[in-house]
Amino acid sequence: MPLLEAAKERAISHPADVIPLFVELAEREITSKQKQGYSRAARLLAEARLLVERDGEHGGFRRELASLRARHKAKSALKNELDQAGLP
Repeated sequence: MPLLEAAKERAISHPADVIPLFVELAEREITSKQKQGYSRAARLLAEARLLVERDGEHGGFRRELASLRARHKAKSALKNELDQAGLP
């Protein structure tokens, strides 16, 4: 994912700029219908959480995760992946 690599470079100095991109890429993985999509989505969101912690803005990210969980509440495998990643 060249876009992801570019985002990781940008995150070094400007983490807040790329957090929404990580969330968007996670959403794409969730809707991809690929077997490993949920796992990749959880990893992307865990990376986004680390960036949020570095940036210090937790509230918006928590709300976004709550919204994501609500939108996909019927997907128990996704819930399990998010839980295993320690995501709220």
